[in-house]
Amino acid sequence: MRFNPIASSFGSIYVMDNPFTTTPNINSTLMGRAQGLYAMSSQQSKFRLLMTLVYVFVS
Repeated sequence: MRFNPIASSFGSIYVMDNPFTTTPNINSTLMGRAQGLYAMSSQQSKFRLLMTLVYVFVS
């Protein structure tokens, strides 16, 4: 049996809370945050991802 890295990650859940800035530079003006989670949802060899994402803007 061959190792399948996609199937072995089934059920993994990741949480994110990233700054949302005006440019890709981390030191640029903060516009808000990108918050959410994603879960690996495939037990087969095809990549499947469940993702929720919320943008929280600051003023």
